[in-house]
Parts: sequence; structure tokens; C-alpha cells
Amino acid sequence: MVSTDTRPECFHEYENVMDRYCAAYLCIHCGYHKDLARCYCGWSLTGLDGREELEQFGENVEDNF
Repeated sequence: MVSTDTRPECFHEYENVMDRYCAAYLCIHCGYHKDLARCYCGWSLTGLDGREELEQFGENVEDNF
């Protein structure tokens, strides 16, 4: 699982490919997900469980992710 820790002082550097696990561009230093607030992998800007947050917003999250 991707870390939910974000570093505000990080300058966010991305590779040219999306992460295979969650199909997002991830910062190679802190795990920040470019242009996302929460992700199916569990990452969230709030530091809480992004997957749970998506379910609360009505997203259909399958168990076999």
C-alpha cells in the first residue's frame, strides 16, 4: 500500500509512467498522487484511508483491488 504520509515541503517529482498498482502519477519522494485527493490504493491528502473516503462518497469499490 502507498504511504499516506505527505510532505508539504516536498517539491514533488514524478516519473513519466503511472504506478501499476493504482494508475496514478506518484511523487518518487513522498508518494503524493498528482491531481488526486484520494485513491483506491488507500492514499489520501487527509492522511486517512482514501479507499474508505471514496466509499463514503458513493464510489463502488470492489474488494478484489
